[in-house]
Amino acid sequence: MTFRGRLVMAATTAVVIAVVLAAVAAYVVSNNSLIGSLDDTLTQQAQALAATLTSPVNPGSIISNQCTSTPGQCIQVVPPNGNTGTGRVVVPVTPDVVAVASGNSKGYFTDVTVRGIDARAIVYPITGPAVSYYQSDGQYITVDRAALQVTAPLTGVNKELRSLALDLWVIAAVGVTLAVLLGLLVGRTALVPLNSLTEAVEGLAETTDVSQ
Repeated sequence: MTFRGRLVMAATTAVVIAVVLAAVAAYVVSNNSLIGSLDDTLTQQAQALAATLTSPVNPGSIISNQCTSTPGQCIQVVPPNGNTGTGRVVVPVTPDVVAVASGNSKGYFTDVTVRGIDARAIVYPITGPAVSYYQSDGQYITVDRAALQVTAPLTGVNKELRSLALDLWVIAAVGVTLAVLLGLLVGRTALVPLNSLTEAVEGLAETTDVSQ
């Protein structure tokens, strides 16, 4: 490869790497921001529901294992034994969820699938003295601790991220094209003095005229 070719490749590669890294960073930051905002909303909802579940004023006012009219938006109370009743389990109950219900693990966020909908879920620990609620089968339950699962659909977040990814791909493609053109321009401009010097040396070798 010629010196000009190596120079063009070096300049192009540097710009391409910068463009790609900037696009990836923008996607990661946007993803974290959107998911973080959703997690904050889930936390507020879980705290409000937990206060109701442990309230002595109106015990049993929460019905577990239910979803709203918004697909992917559900609540479910999981007792320490992991038994959510004979009704349909609307949110997957894993050993990690049972560990939170038993007080052996801290709460956490996770991605789940609720009735075919991608959703974000919070698993929130609740401690009594009494956690009272109705299961979806109508059974009244009172336990001293439980895990509360609250979900929210990821439909809007995923849509925004897909749109952002497409925009970033377009920007990256334009950036790479400009990088190639810039590399060619830099290579041509940077080699002008070298080409002139080469011509002068060759001319001197032929004529021995040092006045050049």
